[in-house]
Amino acid sequence: RIVEKNITVAGANFNTRLYEYDGRATMPGPTLLMKAGTQCKVKIVNDLPAYAPGSPSSNCPYHANAVHCCDTHTLHTHGLYVSPYQDNIDSYQNPGQTETYTYDLPVQHMMGTHWYHAHHHGSTNIQVSGGMAGALIVQPADSYPLPSDLAVLYGTSSTEKLLMLNHLWLGPGDPAGTPFGLKSHTEISAMCPDQTITPNYTGNGINVYVVNGDYQPTVQIFQNDATVFRLTNGAGNKAIELQISGGACTMKIIARDGIFQGYSYLTTESVVIVQGGRADVAVYCDAVGTYTMSITRNAINDQCLGNTTATMIQRFEQAVLMYIDVVAGGDGNPLPTSFAARPDYLQFLQNANVVATTKNGTGGAVAGVLLGGSSVPGELGVNNIAFPGFIYPFVGTSRVGTVIEIKMGRRPRTFFHPYHQHVWPFQPQVPDNCNGQVWAEFESRDVLPQQGETIRWWSSRFSGKQVVHCHILQHEDAGMMGIYNICPQDNFTGICQYPQATSSNSDSSSSSSSLSPGVIAAIAIGGALAAILILGLGYFICCRTKAESSSAGPKKADIGPSQVELQPTGGEAKKVEAGEIKAEKITHPI
Repeated sequence: RIVEKNITVAGANFNTRLYEYDGRATMPGPTLLMKAGTQCKVKIVNDLPAYAPGSPSSNCPYHANAVHCCDTHTLHTHGLYVSPYQDNIDSYQNPGQTETYTYDLPVQHMMGTHWYHAHHHGSTNIQVSGGMAGALIVQPADSYPLPSDLAVLYGTSSTEKLLMLNHLWLGPGDPAGTPFGLKSHTEISAMCPDQTITPNYTGNGINVYVVNGDYQPTVQIFQNDATVFRLTNGAGNKAIELQISGGACTMKIIARDGIFQGYSYLTTESVVIVQGGRADVAVYCDAVGTYTMSITRNAINDQCLGNTTATMIQRFEQAVLMYIDVVAGGDGNPLPTSFAARPDYLQFLQNANVVATTKNGTGGAVAGVLLGGSSVPGELGVNNIAFPGFIYPFVGTSRVGTVIEIKMGRRPRTFFHPYHQHVWPFQPQVPDNCNGQVWAEFESRDVLPQQGETIRWWSSRFSGKQVVHCHILQHEDAGMMGIYNICPQDNFTGICQYPQATSSNSDSSSSSSSLSPGVIAAIAIGGALAAILILGLGYFICCRTKAESSSAGPKKADIGPSQVELQPTGGEAKKVEAGEIKAEKITHPI
């Protein structure tokens, strides 16, 4: 449920909108735990107060590239590889409405760390910055061969730490006139046409990151025993760089944006996570003691994130994010060296044929996406076009099974826009200039700084309208969003047309889009449900197949005392057959 709630976080008391499950409304929201090869249903009930008749919001939803419809909701599963008609942000729930989202996860879906958040255009930032976000974990199918030195890190509370980082920003925003300055949650709230929920924050201003809803918590790990930190920058304002004090702890990045690294694991002293990004970091500390994880700023990474004053505004610093208490004990597991198998949709694309290229919106010589453009207000558009809604003109058009290469636009390096695309991950074709701290060549990502790099992605398995946007959510709400139109193989005319039909994600009491569902293999529903609590973070175990329900997932000894299990309601999952990369040359308008 979506509810109004008065909460106290980091000593700040304020009113906000939150996700509630099992009577608990928390920041962050409950964790969604899904499994490859199953179907999962998430029911959203918008219990916020109804818009007043005749008020500016009484005709919501409507299209505007500005803050509006602040109590209208859409659910986005950030990082989930499912049909765009299931991760469908052209759906909505006004106050009093209900909608059930259905997600068919292919059996090939890689296990990984993802997140979900509110994503109705115009109210995305106000809802996410107020706490409407949570972790989403994809478990592997039983057939997935995870190497033993990776498998030992996942599934027990002693070696796996799920750490959802939320940005709590009340009081004043960036100073007026600051290049690329952003507004705080309270300032954005005041911009709502109907400020139905006022923060009522009366403090002197607070601007901090919290971990699983706690300010400066302590995480306990064992000495000489590798532990995986599953980190999510669950925010839409600032990039962060994490560092552990003391010199006793080694960090190795084993996954980014929910996808295991494929070539090498970067051993590093700091971990950069841009807005909306994730990192699975194996941590190994060789001395007992208490250490500090801080949000820092190493100047060497500025060249990959912009530079000078504007970069400092986009990046965040905090002396203490959390404490790490290293104690004796554990099983002595070393840092992993093995690599996980890559499913079909994540195969490397550096040697693949790509679709034909055309000029981008700024007259460049190759196909491109430019987050910005001088012909739109505030340069808040994509390829010089402010978001027109879920209609033509599109950023580009292609079809299922093609490899697409995009040259990212490059605005002045005094700032960056983090480029995010839904559903299909992409692979940068060049390394960063920061020793791999920000991105690595050929790794799979779903959010990346726009710094002129070339990326490739494969439009495998699904057709539909793919959303791309800046993950500074204030910019997305203002129009820095666009659509890639991915046509079915047998229905491609340059601008493919879809029959009018209702979304597959709908209840009789909801209003949703007219998009038709894409064609994908059916997957039988599973259905085991549990609620657990680790480090103050609520878990919502969402789906599991009947055949796997007795053995899959965490054991009772690992998940704590507050477990509730329900019987599965469906049969076994049906395998979705792998496709092949199509090396077709087609028109690719940008």
